[in-house]
Amino acid sequence: MYVVVVYDADSHEREIIRAILMRRLHWIQNSVFAGEVTQVAAKDLRDSLTKFVKESKVTFWLYDRKPDTFHIGTQDDEESIFM
Repeated sequence: MYVVVVYDADSHEREIIRAILMRRLHWIQNSVFAGEVTQVAAKDLRDSLTKFVKESKVTFWLYDRKPDTFHIGTQDDEESIFM
């Protein structure tokens, strides 16, 4: 399944959240992660985030399907022709 996670958190909580999400997903931009995961991996992410939310005031949105997407603009990982 394809999962997208969007969250809002204070700066001191971001590192913990990023570490949890980077185990399974790709970092798209600030506070947005996405990727293809198994149902077991998705459950692991949900469980890890649920434990974290109980200890803080962070809110997460998890979407579990892949919509038709397109990209507008440049991507950070593209090489620049300028020096």
